[in-house]
Amino acid sequence: MNYFDKIPNNKIIVISLITTSILFGAKSTIEKAKESGI
Repeated sequence: MNYFDKIPNNKIIVISLITTSILFGAKSTIEKAKESGI
């Protein structure tokens, strides 16, 4: 029995974590672009 098999909806959690990291990365990229004057 795998540890992750005991966690319900762990795929949803992983997807939400990936989405959050992508959004955070995009936000920081936009802020860097603004600082560069683009």
